[in-house]
Amino acid sequence: MNGRSGFTLVELMVVVSLAALLLTWGLPAFSAWNQQHKVEGQMAQLYSDLQYARIHAYGVKVPTGLWWDAQGAYHISEGGYNANGTFNPNATEIAPPVTPQPAVSGQQTVSFDGRGLLDPNSAATFWVASNYGSPTDCVTISLTNIALGKMHGGNCQAQQ
Repeated sequence: MNGRSGFTLVELMVVVSLAALLLTWGLPAFSAWNQQHKVEGQMAQLYSDLQYARIHAYGVKVPTGLWWDAQGAYHISEGGYNANGTFNPNATEIAPPVTPQPAVSGQQTVSFDGRGLLDPNSAATFWVASNYGSPTDCVTISLTNIALGKMHGGNCQAQQ
């Protein structure tokens, strides 16, 4: 021994090479995982907002609904119906707008009557158009039920 301590250049290059390999393999997996959880969180938020609109309609006995604007954000409003029987989206907003990323597809308006029941004309399914492998990528709404699910063949299969 000559009394020197430390790492040789070869040892450092091996460690840096191993770190680069791990990063190369791990980064795509992390990106996919991150996108799956974004979609899952987005669907949970939409589900929660739909439940909130339903409970609000029931609680205050006023029609309440969600509607999408041209920029892809959805709003929760309370108000009435237009003369043609459709929900009036220009009513009083009761929550700040939410802009989901990635974009959610589905119909433009969902409304609940003053009893908290879904307007029969607005039964809907909302989904994320791209498949990110998330266990929940859609929300389906029927007259008395709102459920998270997974898209299969163009249909939202509600989770149990």
